[in-house]
Amino acid sequence: MHHRSLRLLLTLATVFGFIMLAVPRPVAAAGEQVRGELTNWASSPWNMSASLGGTFVYVSGQINATDDPTSEFKFYKETNQWFGRNPATTITFGQIFTGLSSYGSEPNLSFNHISGSYYAFKWDGAARGVVFQFSSAPATISGVNRSPAAPSAGQAVTVTATTNVTPPAAQALWLRYAVNGNWAASTVVKMTGSGTSFSATIPAQTAGTIVSYYVFSSGNVGSIDGNDADLMTINADTNGGSNYSYTVSSGTSAITPAQARALWLDLSTIAWNGGPAASFRLLYDPDGGMTTAAEATVCNFPSPAAPCYVPLTISGTVSGFVKNPNATGLTRLLTGLSAANAGHLLRGQVVVAAYDGNGNRIDATRVQIQGVLDNLYAANATTQTLGVSYSGGVPTVRLWAPTAKTVTLRRFATSTATSYTDHPMTL
Repeated sequence: MHHRSLRLLLTLATVFGFIMLAVPRPVAAAGEQVRGELTNWASSPWNMSASLGGTFVYVSGQINATDDPTSEFKFYKETNQWFGRNPATTITFGQIFTGLSSYGSEPNLSFNHISGSYYAFKWDGAARGVVFQFSSAPATISGVNRSPAAPSAGQAVTVTATTNVTPPAAQALWLRYAVNGNWAASTVVKMTGSGTSFSATIPAQTAGTIVSYYVFSSGNVGSIDGNDADLMTINADTNGGSNYSYTVSSGTSAITPAQARALWLDLSTIAWNGGPAASFRLLYDPDGGMTTAAEATVCNFPSPAAPCYVPLTISGTVSGFVKNPNATGLTRLLTGLSAANAGHLLRGQVVVAAYDGNGNRIDATRVQIQGVLDNLYAANATTQTLGVSYSGGVPTVRLWAPTAKTVTLRRFATSTATSYTDHPMTL
C-alpha cells in the first residue's frame, strides 16, 4: 500500500464527516498522471494527455520490468489527489472500472503485468478508468475515407480506415456515428478487416439526414456503448476535431445495367450469370430510365407506382429447365412473387442488381424475360385466336402483349384515309 499525507488528515475522526461533505467531486485538472510500481510511484510518473470528451490517456512504450501478477497503481492529480478504489481491485484489461475516489485511504488498483507488454491507460479524471494491455505497440489511424462520397437516400455508406501498422490482437478499430447531431444516441460499430485496412457500414438514411462520424481505436472487446466511447478511446481520427460528416441528398443517379446476364426463367426463379455477391435485388422502374431511386424502397404490392425493389433470395444453383439448358449451374435467385405481382413488374423496366456485404452495389444487368412470359401467359395464349376474327359480322381484335401497360387500336375508315378513331383495348 502506498502511503500519503492525505490519509493522516482523514484519520481525524472529529472532522471526518465534515471533510467528506466539504470536498467537491474530483474534476479534470492539470497534471493527470499514472503512478505505480512500474513508475517507481512518484519517481518517474507517466504524464497523461488530453483525450476525447475530457478524458485523459497515457500510452506506454514496451515495459520490460519483471512479471508481476499484482502490479499496483493509482491515478494522480497535481493537486495531490490519489485515486484508488475500495475494496482493493485487480482490474480486467479492456473493461471499465468505476468507484475511484481520493477521499480516503482507498487501496491501490492492480493488474497482471507481463514483461514486454505495452499499456494504454484511460481516465475520466474522476471515478472511472480503463487499462489496455498489448503485445506490441498499438496502431494509430492514418487515414479515413467513405464510399459513396455523396450518398443519396437509400444508399449505405462504407467507411474505411487505415492504420500505420497492423494492430496487435488486443486492439480493434471502431466507427462511431450520430444522426442529426444526436451523439447521446450514437452508434458504435466494430470495424472488420485485416492488415492495415478496416471498414464498417453506416446504414442508408432518408434524404436530408446529416450523419457525423469518426474512427477510434480501443480494445478488441465485444461491444462499446456510445456513452463509453470517449473513455474507451486510445487514439482517434476526428477530422481535426470537427468530425467527418455528410448530408444525404434527395437526388438520384442513373443505374446503367451491363449486358443481360439475368434470366427470369419462371415465376419464382431468376438465373444469375454474373460474379459472386452477398445479396441481390430485382429493381423496378415503372417508366424506364432506372435510377438509384429504385434502391430506396421495397416494392409495396399489389400495384407499386414508383421505383422500388424486390429482395431476391439466393438458393443454390439452377437445374431442370429444359428450355434453358444454358442456365444449368448458374446461381438461383428466388423472387417470392405472385403471378399478379410479377405481371405488374414486367410492365415496367426490371434490372437485377448485386451487392457486397456492406450493401454496396457491385453489378447490375438487364433481365431476359422470355422464360417468365411463357411461364405466366403461354398456356392461356394458345387457346386464343389472335389478330382479327369475326362473329356475326362483328370484328374482334386480339393481341398478345403481356408487357404492355395499355394498348389502343387505331381504326382508319379507308386504306387512304389520314384521320382515324382510337379504340382502347381491354385486358
